[in-house]
Amino acid sequence: MRKQLIALSLLGLVSLSSCEGDITPSTNNETLATFNNVATTMQKGFTVSGTLVAQTVYYTDSNFNVVNENRDIESTNYTFTFTYQNDDNYIGMDRKIYSYDTNGDSHLVVDENVTNDNDEVKLNYLSYDNKVYSDYAMDDNYINRVSYGGSGLNNPFLSIDGNDFTAVGDKTCMLDNSKVSLILYNMFSIVDSQAFNLPASRNIISLDDNGNIETMFVDTAEAKYSLADKSYVNQYVGMTYKASFSFSNQGNASAKDLMVPEEDKPENKPLQDIFNKMQGQNLMIKRVVHAYYDGVEEDLNETVRLYYDGEKIFYQTYYLDDEASLTGVTASDFLLMRLNPDVDALYGYTRNSNGTWSQGGYSSVSGYPYEFYLPVIGDINANIFEYDKENDVYYLPEVLSVYWLLDGCMLPTMAVSQAYFFDYLNRVEIKLKDNGDIDYMKTSFYRDAGMYVVTGTYEITYQYGPSVTMPYNIDEEVK
Repeated sequence: MRKQLIALSLLGLVSLSSCEGDITPSTNNETLATFNNVATTMQKGFTVSGTLVAQTVYYTDSNFNVVNENRDIESTNYTFTFTYQNDDNYIGMDRKIYSYDTNGDSHLVVDENVTNDNDEVKLNYLSYDNKVYSDYAMDDNYINRVSYGGSGLNNPFLSIDGNDFTAVGDKTCMLDNSKVSLILYNMFSIVDSQAFNLPASRNIISLDDNGNIETMFVDTAEAKYSLADKSYVNQYVGMTYKASFSFSNQGNASAKDLMVPEEDKPENKPLQDIFNKMQGQNLMIKRVVHAYYDGVEEDLNETVRLYYDGEKIFYQTYYLDDEASLTGVTASDFLLMRLNPDVDALYGYTRNSNGTWSQGGYSSVSGYPYEFYLPVIGDINANIFEYDKENDVYYLPEVLSVYWLLDGCMLPTMAVSQAYFFDYLNRVEIKLKDNGDIDYMKTSFYRDAGMYVVTGTYEITYQYGPSVTMPYNIDEEVK
């Protein structure tokens, strides 16, 4: 499922300027035939991996005329792997892009495997039960299915032919910059839609001994932005990208084969055992947020506790610093329970200051059976985890980390209160105790907001079994 990350290289820093003065175009019939063959081969499919290096220059004015000498040029690195498959039986692609922070740690930008199904996008994904599923991609309004041809997912070489190439030497050539821009936009608009919508400024391509494209290097034009920092002060920046591409599997790449279930992992049996053991038990789940803005910890540390007893679900939230003084009651106390014992649906109650409970009109959370609100535990297949033997922890790679919480695994979505908890989750880690119980589950998040960075963890602990009961006598209070 997850392949080893591509090693960050300096290929993207190769200068293209030395090639400009050496171009001797060749357009004879033999050369054109060679380039037509190159284009035809690439149209059948290929794998491309490489690096992007983004360079940010700061300006002092909104006209972007004067460079701010007090600000260093900043670099952001990305690695990527794209696989395009175009044959009679399958049209699809697999794409992975990772960014790297100043510590050299990778963060997921996108990881998708998609299929062209009658010009509609189908997303293929591995779920928590270690099975591959496919669902149609929908537009932002969740009304219409997304067009494959209009989504930028098509193999970009489908619109390229031999006339778009210019020979530079025996094994080097250039591609028309407008076609290079098309490749860049299709592949990297998710990184920076404005910069990759601008013309490519330079490119150079190397061919291997078989006449296939082996490498390509590209510089982009400068994109100019006015961005607000965390103090809401505008910063004027210019952004350029250097891209390096290494091609393989020309003409016979397979995107379909990249989405398969994980194989059996005997080392993960203890994790599977505790998942199975917790299924159907009374639960108390405690989640604590530790958030940092540019490395400075937020002092709130929001904490949530949830209780499940097979009939009712109790929820409360507070600040971690206040935990020692809790009497079992908080202003946020919220309860889901049946209105009618003969109707399998839960409705919301809030606790009044006098200790009584009121049934409110919480239509957005009411009317569903108890099982609807349960976190997914027993259906999890532990093989989707990797085992870090050195640190004795089980972890999920980033793309599954996102699905992990969206699907309500181990933590129901009703306990999620921060937007970046969904969008920027980049790791799930589980540590077991010596007796096989879960010591903790940690989920980390990373959000690069441009002018500031938000990082942090959600630490989650569990109690389970008959000894877990509601924090006070709710049955007597709610009548």
